[in-house]
Amino acid sequence: MSAALLALLVLAPSAACALAEGGPSTGELRARATSAATEEDRAGAERRVRDEIARVAQRLPGLRPYGVVTTDSCVRGPGYDWKAQGDSGREMTCSVNATAYYGWDEDIPALLDAVAAAFPERAEAAAREARVWERLLANGGPSAPSLVTGLAWDIPGEGLAEPRPCPEESDHMVYARCSVEPASGPVPLDEIRRAHRLVVTWSEGAGYLAVGGPDATG
Repeated sequence: MSAALLALLVLAPSAACALAEGGPSTGELRARATSAATEEDRAGAERRVRDEIARVAQRLPGLRPYGVVTTDSCVRGPGYDWKAQGDSGREMTCSVNATAYYGWDEDIPALLDAVAAAFPERAEAAAREARVWERLLANGGPSAPSLVTGLAWDIPGEGLAEPRPCPEESDHMVYARCSVEPASGPVPLDEIRRAHRLVVTWSEGAGYLAVGGPDATG
């Protein structure tokens, strides 16, 4: 089960409770999500996320870019902020999330070493994981997902999933907007797999609005 789907399943009960207990209506929350002040904050969050994705392309030229999918959404409850899952007073959370898709022609240790060299803030974790992968590959050990924040790759038996369609607005999904680059649509991952050794993704996200309940500030 994907993290996004799991998040929606976890959040659905909290959305129902908000409606049942007299929380703000979907229309009221949508008005907040589309206000001029929120639009300004939204633009800033999207700019930060896009800047981070651009930094990956600049610092890791060995990655062949194939596209970026950006999702901007406002959901009832704490959203994808796992630290806030127990916050029953959170009425709505808005965030921008982007995933860039790449092809990579070397092995995983080489990718991790490149990440360590290019991103000082991730250097220790990436270098340590690279050495673990060297041992795994040398001994035929099991493959595993990346431990470096934002980075993911295909692993045997559990390849990366195709980009999900843009979610539709509902009582729970108060606001939703997506953009896909290139405009023609995402390149199928199987096409990237045929052209490269690995499919790699890099994800970044930024929150820009948290609306609290009657006894909280948002």
